[in-house]
Amino acid sequence: MDEARGGTPAPPAYAGVEELPEELAADGTTIVVGDPAAATTVRLYEDPRCPFVEEFEATGAPALREMTLLREVKTEYTLASFRDDRVGGDGSKRAVNALRAALDAGKFTEYHAVIFENMTVNELAGGYTTASLLKLADQVEGLRSETFDSAVTTMKYKDFVTASQKTYETAGGDDPRGPGTPRLSSTAPRSRGSGTTRSSTGSCSPESCTCTWNATSDRPDEFRPPPTCARRTSGDEAVLPSPSTSEEKAAPLRPITGPPVRAVRSRCCGTLGSRPGPRGPAT
Repeated sequence: MDEARGGTPAPPAYAGVEELPEELAADGTTIVVGDPAAATTVRLYEDPRCPFVEEFEATGAPALREMTLLREVKTEYTLASFRDDRVGGDGSKRAVNALRAALDAGKFTEYHAVIFENMTVNELAGGYTTASLLKLADQVEGLRSETFDSAVTTMKYKDFVTASQKTYETAGGDDPRGPGTPRLSSTAPRSRGSGTTRSSTGSCSPESCTCTWNATSDRPDEFRPPPTCARRTSGDEAVLPSPSTSEEKAAPLRPITGPPVRAVRSRCCGTLGSRPGPRGPAT
């Protein structure tokens, strides 16, 4: 039985990502993936050219995707494009435009996965281009069409790209640069019928090369530390230092167990507040 749906029989899990509902929220910039009635909502801020997002998509995102398929979570994406200003070109903007076009085709989730699986190769080639984005679309069955190709080629959704970036910047509060990517926040039931609790994991800032992860939950098993970090605890706080060995980097996701975790922080990218520099093995 599903308490989130008033005690009705729980619906079956989605068989695959191609079955996941996808829609553009009423705000015009948020892309929502998953069961609209899911008890937990995860908001995710990503830039298609951010290397830290690429790492998250390869490590932490599979667990989020599994929970989405199980109807436990729905994910709200806000797509940023600030990396173009940092590294040059317009690849982020073109990728965000293409992802928006994929949403119209009902293929956002599949294309989103392909985008990040091929990010490094595209960055080495100078960033996403119209040609590379169309070529990547060939990997998603049923995505290529005259409508999709035209939207990618003409930057049909350039207004969406601009509005989405502004939404990202607003999410940074007092910092006009935005909260950093990847940034995750979650709203989940606190307990039966008692409202919600705000939860968040932090972000990797391209300005400070700082990666922080924070979580608050009455169900600590829902939050997993990044696999690149080892976990140690002190009271209610769990501090996740950078890995020192390749074995630690390759470690699988490990559920946080024990009493509710009130804060989780990982210094994956160096000392908090440090200036940009070589990423090194700790990244």
